[in-house]
Amino acid sequence: MDIKIQPGYRLSRDQKEVMSKAFQFVASHPSYTEGATIGRNCKPPLLPADAPRLFRACGQALRKEDEVAIMDDIPEEGIDFKQFCALFEKHFHEKPQASEEELSAALGALDITGQGSLDPHMLTEFLTTFGEGLPAEDVEIIVGALPRDQLGRVSCSELATMLVRGPVGTQNPPQD
Repeated sequence: MDIKIQPGYRLSRDQKEVMSKAFQFVASHPSYTEGATIGRNCKPPLLPADAPRLFRACGQALRKEDEVAIMDDIPEEGIDFKQFCALFEKHFHEKPQASEEELSAALGALDITGQGSLDPHMLTEFLTTFGEGLPAEDVEIIVGALPRDQLGRVSCSELATMLVRGPVGTQNPPQD
Protein backbone atom coordinates (compact mmCIF):
# COMPACT_ATOMS: atom_id res chain seq x y z
CA MET A 1 0.00 0.00 0.00
CA ASP A 2 1.35 3.39 -0.91
CA ILE A 3 -0.71 6.25 0.49
CA LYS A 4 0.19 9.67 -0.89
CA ILE A 5 -1.46 13.03 -0.36
CA GLN A 6 -0.69 16.41 -1.82
CA PRO A 7 0.27 19.21 0.58
CA GLY A 8 -2.85 20.90 1.90
CA TYR A 9 -5.13 17.99 0.96
CA ARG A 10 -6.81 15.41 3.17
CA LEU A 11 -6.97 11.64 2.86
CA SER A 12 -9.68 10.39 0.51
CA ARG A 13 -12.44 8.02 1.57
CA ASP A 14 -10.77 5.20 -0.43
CA GLN A 15 -7.41 5.85 1.21
CA LYS A 16 -9.00 5.82 4.66
CA GLU A 17 -10.76 2.55 3.88
CA VAL A 18 -7.48 0.88 2.92
CA MET A 19 -5.65 2.43 5.87
CA SER A 20 -8.39 1.30 8.27
CA LYS A 21 -7.61 -2.35 7.52
CA ALA A 22 -3.90 -1.80 8.12
CA PHE A 23 -4.68 0.15 11.31
CA GLN A 24 -6.81 -2.67 12.69
CA PHE A 25 -4.17 -5.25 11.83
CA VAL A 26 -1.25 -3.37 13.38
CA ALA A 27 -3.21 -2.24 16.44
CA SER A 28 -4.69 -5.73 17.00
CA HIS A 29 -1.47 -7.69 16.77
CA PRO A 30 1.09 -7.95 19.51
CA SER A 31 3.52 -5.15 20.04
CA TYR A 32 7.03 -6.06 21.00
CA THR A 33 8.32 -3.28 23.18
CA GLU A 34 11.14 -3.67 25.64
CA GLY A 35 10.96 -7.44 25.25
CA ALA A 36 7.33 -7.68 26.41
CA THR A 37 4.46 -8.94 24.28
CA ILE A 38 1.23 -7.03 24.72
CA GLY A 39 -1.85 -8.77 23.32
CA ARG A 40 -4.81 -6.54 22.48
CA ASN A 41 -8.44 -7.15 21.68
CA CYS A 42 -10.93 -5.70 19.17
CA LYS A 43 -10.88 -1.94 18.31
CA PRO A 44 -7.61 -1.25 20.13
CA PRO A 45 -5.79 2.03 20.11
CA LEU A 46 -2.59 2.42 18.14
CA LEU A 47 0.23 2.68 20.66
CA PRO A 48 3.27 4.92 20.07
CA ALA A 49 5.64 1.97 19.54
CA ASP A 50 3.38 0.54 16.81
CA ALA A 51 2.98 3.77 14.83
CA PRO A 52 6.21 3.51 12.77
CA ARG A 53 5.15 0.04 11.59
CA LEU A 54 1.79 1.37 10.43
CA PHE A 55 3.34 4.37 8.67
CA ARG A 56 5.67 2.00 6.81
CA ALA A 57 2.72 -0.22 5.91
CA CYS A 58 1.17 2.90 4.34
CA GLY A 59 4.23 3.33 2.12
CA GLN A 60 6.13 5.93 4.14
CA ALA A 61 9.89 5.65 4.44
CA LEU A 62 10.78 6.75 7.93
CA ARG A 63 14.01 8.16 9.22
CA LYS A 64 14.79 7.86 12.92
CA GLU A 65 13.79 11.51 13.43
CA ASP A 66 10.43 10.82 11.72
CA GLU A 67 9.79 7.93 14.10
CA VAL A 68 10.60 10.06 17.13
CA ALA A 69 8.37 12.93 15.95
CA ILE A 70 5.47 10.57 15.29
CA MET A 71 5.79 8.71 18.59
CA ASP A 72 6.07 12.04 20.45
CA ASP A 73 2.68 13.04 18.97
CA ILE A 74 0.94 9.93 20.32
CA PRO A 75 -0.12 9.77 23.96
CA GLU A 76 1.00 6.72 25.94
CA GLU A 77 -2.55 5.31 25.94
CA GLY A 78 -2.61 5.38 22.13
CA ILE A 79 -4.86 6.88 19.45
CA ASP A 80 -7.89 5.75 17.49
CA PHE A 81 -8.16 5.57 13.71
CA LYS A 82 -9.54 9.09 13.28
CA GLN A 83 -6.62 10.49 15.29
CA PHE A 84 -4.20 8.37 13.23
CA CYS A 85 -5.56 9.87 10.00
CA ALA A 86 -5.02 13.38 11.37
CA LEU A 87 -1.48 12.41 12.42
CA PHE A 88 -0.79 10.95 8.96
CA GLU A 89 -2.02 14.14 7.26
CA LYS A 90 0.15 16.22 9.58
CA HIS A 91 3.36 14.28 9.00
CA PHE A 92 3.20 13.05 5.42
CA HIS A 93 2.50 14.60 2.10
CA GLU A 94 3.63 13.37 -1.26
CA LYS A 95 7.27 14.19 -1.62
CA PRO A 96 8.80 15.01 -4.96
CA GLN A 97 10.29 11.94 -6.58
CA ALA A 98 14.05 11.81 -6.77
CA SER A 99 15.47 12.44 -10.22
CA GLU A 100 17.50 9.90 -12.14
CA GLU A 101 20.60 12.00 -11.47
CA GLU A 102 19.93 12.10 -7.70
CA LEU A 103 19.32 8.36 -7.52
CA SER A 104 22.36 7.62 -9.66
CA ALA A 105 24.51 9.74 -7.33
CA ALA A 106 23.03 7.99 -4.27
CA LEU A 107 23.69 4.56 -5.80
CA GLY A 108 27.18 5.73 -6.67
CA ALA A 109 27.90 5.92 -2.95
CA LEU A 110 27.68 2.11 -2.95
CA ASP A 111 30.06 1.84 -5.90
CA ILE A 112 33.38 0.95 -4.28
CA THR A 113 35.17 0.71 -7.64
CA GLY A 114 34.17 4.19 -8.81
CA GLN A 115 33.19 2.84 -12.24
CA GLY A 116 29.47 3.62 -12.03
CA SER A 117 28.37 0.04 -11.44
CA LEU A 118 27.48 -2.23 -8.55
CA ASP A 119 28.29 -5.82 -7.76
CA PRO A 120 24.94 -7.67 -7.79
CA HIS A 121 25.87 -9.65 -4.65
CA MET A 122 26.69 -6.45 -2.76
CA LEU A 123 23.44 -4.86 -4.00
CA THR A 124 21.50 -7.93 -2.82
CA GLU A 125 23.13 -7.79 0.60
CA PHE A 126 22.44 -4.06 0.87
CA LEU A 127 18.77 -4.41 -0.08
CA THR A 128 18.17 -7.26 2.38
CA THR A 129 20.00 -5.74 5.35
CA PHE A 130 19.77 -1.93 5.11
CA GLY A 131 17.06 -0.43 7.31
CA GLU A 132 14.22 -2.90 7.57
CA GLY A 133 15.50 -4.73 4.51
CA LEU A 134 13.45 -6.36 1.78
CA PRO A 135 12.64 -10.08 1.79
CA ALA A 136 15.47 -12.08 0.19
CA GLU A 137 13.07 -13.71 -2.31
CA ASP A 138 11.91 -10.31 -3.57
CA VAL A 139 15.46 -9.00 -3.81
CA GLU A 140 16.56 -12.05 -5.81
CA ILE A 141 13.79 -11.36 -8.35
CA ILE A 142 14.57 -7.64 -8.54
CA VAL A 143 18.35 -8.00 -8.84
CA GLY A 144 17.99 -10.98 -11.18
CA ALA A 145 15.95 -8.85 -13.59
CA LEU A 146 18.49 -6.00 -13.74
CA PRO A 147 20.59 -5.63 -16.88
CA ARG A 148 24.30 -6.36 -16.43
CA ASP A 149 27.42 -5.07 -18.13
CA GLN A 150 30.21 -7.26 -19.59
CA LEU A 151 31.60 -7.82 -16.09
CA GLY A 152 28.22 -8.88 -14.70
CA ARG A 153 27.78 -5.64 -12.75
CA VAL A 154 24.66 -3.44 -12.52
CA SER A 155 24.93 0.10 -13.91
CA CYS A 156 24.05 2.78 -11.33
CA SER A 157 22.57 5.04 -14.01
CA GLU A 158 20.48 2.24 -15.61
CA LEU A 159 19.21 1.18 -12.19
CA ALA A 160 18.31 4.80 -11.38
CA THR A 161 16.43 5.07 -14.70
CA MET A 162 14.47 1.91 -13.93
CA LEU A 163 13.63 3.13 -10.42
CA VAL A 164 12.31 6.46 -11.69
CA ARG A 165 10.60 5.37 -14.91
CA GLY A 166 9.60 1.80 -14.08
CA PRO A 167 10.45 -1.45 -15.83
CA VAL A 168 11.20 -1.50 -19.56
CA GLY A 169 7.94 -1.37 -21.51
CA THR A 170 6.20 0.71 -18.84
CA GLN A 171 8.68 3.57 -18.75
CA ASN A 172 7.49 7.13 -18.94
CA PRO A 173 9.70 9.59 -20.76
CA PRO A 174 11.78 11.85 -18.51
CA GLN A 175 9.96 14.97 -17.35
CA ASP A 176 11.71 18.27 -17.96
